[in-house]
Amino acid sequence: RPGRLPPLLSRHPTGTSSASSFHLPYFKDNFELLVEGLTQTVAMSSNIQEQKPQLAEEGRGMRPIDLASRVGVSTQQVRNLEAAGVLPAADRTGNGYRIYRDQHLDALLCYQALAPGHGAPPARTIMSAINAGDINLALEMIDATHVQLHQQRQALDATTRALTQVALAADERPAPAGPLSIGELAHYLGIRPSALRVWEDAGLLTPERRTHQHHRVYGAGDIRDARVIHLLRQGHYRFDRIKPVIDGLRGNASIDALQTALAERRATLIHRAKALLHGAALTYQYVTTYAHQT
Repeated sequence: RPGRLPPLLSRHPTGTSSASSFHLPYFKDNFELLVEGLTQTVAMSSNIQEQKPQLAEEGRGMRPIDLASRVGVSTQQVRNLEAAGVLPAADRTGNGYRIYRDQHLDALLCYQALAPGHGAPPARTIMSAINAGDINLALEMIDATHVQLHQQRQALDATTRALTQVALAADERPAPAGPLSIGELAHYLGIRPSALRVWEDAGLLTPERRTHQHHRVYGAGDIRDARVIHLLRQGHYRFDRIKPVIDGLRGNASIDALQTALAERRATLIHRAKALLHGAALTYQYVTTYAHQT
């Protein structure tokens, strides 16, 4: 059988296993069997040598499961990202199987670095643009995310400053328990009733309407909000800067709770900024290494 020595060399007619002790008559009687065995051995050796170059070529690549395991995703996600253009088109073997190279691994790692800072959909667009040779589009999207983050940081800083001013200049007078009418609240704050209507139109106050004449009634929460608005307006804060403070107070119930929420928000922005930095580093490396190949 192929792959095994012919009987002549595997066993002596006397039953011994020494190939050096076989007898010449036995050799002559089994000459045809010897030739057949040697022919099979040479053919097998030749076939192995022909296969080696192909196996060596494929050994430099990765199967879908190999690539997926390298980065901790499923093979289906690898195929989906290739279809979306995040990965360049895979090479194919003679029988049609995908073979991935180092560029595919680097593209997948780059995408995974971009996604935390930009989000998955923008990260897919950035990578597909790079692989399509549209570097300008990729850079525009990266810049847009940085602009968005900068605007969020500015808004957070403004809200923090406003809240600090509220905390430092808190009115020591006990607030009325309410409910108060518009006239009573205006008198308490020392402003005109028309100012309260303007704040309501700007979405800063939402008093309850009672009676058939829809008179405004300000409860304890409305009174607190009006005090904060009045204080910030004295500091020349615009309505768009006051609204985040009011919304934050409504969601956190106290200045201390809002300050904690703002600190957590700042930590989130810092984490995202670091993610963008990491993504930018890998993207630069990917572009400078592979952009000329796309």
